Amino acid sequence: MAANNAVGPAIATAERMRQNAEDYLQGISRQLAGLGVRSTTVVRIGNAATEIVKAAKEFDVGLIAMTTQGGSGVGRLVFGSIADAVLRRVEIPVFVLRMREETPATQAA
Repeated sequence: MAANNAVGPAIATAERMRQNAEDYLQGISRQLAGLGVRSTTVVRIGNAATEIVKAAKEFDVGLIAMTTQGGSGVGRLVFGSIADAVLRRVEIPVFVLRMREETPATQAA
């Protein structure tokens, strides 16, 4: 019985997360449009690399741009890298920007 009670809140949380992701990406898309860059916003549930590759094919994109945290070592070996998985599965250019870690000085800026 307890598992069924958790389904409603879990669905609501997943929907809220999906909406937050969509809002965030649409904001980025508007910023890019202001720079003359055309972009498409797609939010899907599933394996990130698989869904990125599917969307790239579906929308016949000319470039995939993504960020990475630049993981290395055991964490990357165990969990894999979304950017690496995408790079291996597409034949179009992939622009990968490694995000720098925020320090207290950059957080305040």
